[in-house]
Parts: sequence; structure tokens; C-alpha cells
Amino acid sequence: MKGESRKSKFVGIRMTAAQEELLSKLRETHGYKSQTEVLLNGLESLAGHSSVPVAASLSRDYRLQEHEEVMRKVIEVVSKVDEIIDRHNKDKRALIQILLEIQREYNWLPKEAILWLSERLGVSINQIYQIATFYKAFSLIPRGRHLVRVCTGTACHVRGAITLSDRASQLLNLSP
Repeated sequence: MKGESRKSKFVGIRMTAAQEELLSKLRETHGYKSQTEVLLNGLESLAGHSSVPVAASLSRDYRLQEHEEVMRKVIEVVSKVDEIIDRHNKDKRALIQILLEIQREYNWLPKEAILWLSERLGVSINQIYQIATFYKAFSLIPRGRHLVRVCTGTACHVRGAITLSDRASQLLNLSP
């Protein structure tokens, strides 16, 4: 071990003992709390910014914008689901019909819609998920606006359904 340079990891980078010592001096001299802070400061200096708070501020602004966008989408979903529920007079017996209308509106069942529906109708989330996973009409993952379905039953299979499906996928650049 004597004479060999000791290497350690720093944000995925292997450093020599000299580099590690320089990093420690920078941390002590400038009062940085972490190696990441040293790295951010160095990157900001290269980018023309003078301090870590600039990156933190930009990052915080970006997170706020993302948060605002998410909240806008949630509010839109909740208000649309409210309209659908109100059309059915908050009747628990209309749960499947309400889910179908939500599915028609979004082409899938957004999590926010399911949570709000559960709250408004007093139905457990588990019950809603049981219905949503039982019927093929419902999707819990986002789907495209248009669905292409190819029958793969025995009669259709014999007549080349798989070939048709593969060719359609290829032409439309879709995955089955």
C-alpha cells in the first residue's frame, strides 16, 4: 500500500489522495458542509454564478413550477370528477358508470380521480381498484387517444391476426 495513491469515491468519481486532500481543504476554508456543496460551487463558478444559493434558488423555482403544474392538473381532475359525480347524484350504485365516464374523459383512470371518487362517494379505494382491475374497459395507466385492437381468437388467429397486428404496429410505430 505504501507509495500507492489511495482512491476513494466522490459522486461517482475516483480521486487520488492529493485530490481528496484538496477537497478537504476547500471544505474547511469555505465552510462547505458536504462534498456535493463543493462540487456545486465549482460548477456554478464555471457557469458564471458565484454561489451555491443561486443553484439552490433555481432548483427551488423549478420545483415550485413543477408543483404548481401538478396542482393545476389535480384541480382539473378533481373538478371534472365532481361534475361527473354530481350528474349521478353522488349515488354509490352508479360507481361503474362514473368510472366509465372518467375513463371516457381521460382515456384512463387517474389516481387523483380514484382518490377523490373514494372520498366523495364514501367507497373504499380498494373497492374502486377491484372494479377497475376486473373490467377490461378500465385502464389504470395512461393510454393513447386512439386504441387499435386486433382480435386474436381462434378464427382470427388462423386467418393471420398476429401478422396483421405485427404489421400494424410496425406501420404505426407502436408497441403491442
